[in-house]
Amino acid sequence: MREALSPARMQRRRPGQGKCDESDAERAARAAMSGSKLGTPKSQDGWVDGVRCMLAARSGAVKARTSAINTARSLLTTAPEGLRSRFRGMAGPRLMEELPSVRAEGALGAALGALADLWAAARDAALDMERAIEASLEENCPALLAMYGCGPVSAAKLAVAAGDNPGRLRSEASFAAICGACPIPASSGKTVRHRLNRGGDRQANSALHEIARQRVMRDPETAEYAERARGRGKSDREVMRCLKRYVAREAYRALMRPHEIRRPEDASELVAARRAAKVSQVRAASILGTSEKYISMLERGQRELKPIRRAYEAWVEAGLPLDWDRQAFEAERKMDSKKHLAK
Repeated sequence: MREALSPARMQRRRPGQGKCDESDAERAARAAMSGSKLGTPKSQDGWVDGVRCMLAARSGAVKARTSAINTARSLLTTAPEGLRSRFRGMAGPRLMEELPSVRAEGALGAALGALADLWAAARDAALDMERAIEASLEENCPALLAMYGCGPVSAAKLAVAAGDNPGRLRSEASFAAICGACPIPASSGKTVRHRLNRGGDRQANSALHEIARQRVMRDPETAEYAERARGRGKSDREVMRCLKRYVAREAYRALMRPHEIRRPEDASELVAARRAAKVSQVRAASILGTSEKYISMLERGQRELKPIRRAYEAWVEAGLPLDWDRQAFEAERKMDSKKHLAK
């Protein structure tokens, strides 16, 4: 099935041609009959359409949760001083968890309690949708979830951008264009540069941005690349644009081969060392600066988490000290890397 592109996305009109519905329809019909300017539409009959619906439901729940917090804060702004001082300085989630305690204190307390109930219901609905999205991705496209820094929501946004028939995309460059991650030439004179693309699917673009941001913060190799790019005179925006383009290439390969996951290295030696030292997964996650979920995935061989594995191996080599300073280790490793690059 093919569809004709809208006139706004077709070739620019010749000078002297006007714009109206009749002439636009005629131009679209001529382009369709000639076989040019045709595109393959997304099919909406597969698992991705279900993920799209769940993603929309989660987005609505998150908005309701945020709205409940903002409304509660606005009511507390004009509340009596005694009530204001009790909740002053509290973060949003903690504030909403404490508000039911004032439910019996008049109309204001009842309103705040109702907002707390609304917030809790929206939070639970968002978590339920996120779990359902993750289960669907695990079944249909586990390769997206296996990408480092890509969570269920980001993976869902990328899958929705590609659709149920990602084969309609001619190349990874076309997928990057759909996600608004393709470079736009912005050179002038002796200055040769590219700028950010402000078009494309902004939800998919935000997913690429979040994945790249997580990698810059947690992946030493990505952090080193960012430092080298800044040393060549690139701005932070240009560095992020390059990283998003790389992530888009990796995501396209995952979408084309949804069940092809690179087998992680065996972690049995790390597990044996941790158990011999009588250190729990929770304690190991706290020491290594990550979550228990990722430690469990690494040990069971579910995902290839290179930065966490490197930190885990360094921790084991150091004799599993409980006061191991991960930040000092990373700083020392970065200094060694810079000295190596300087040579």
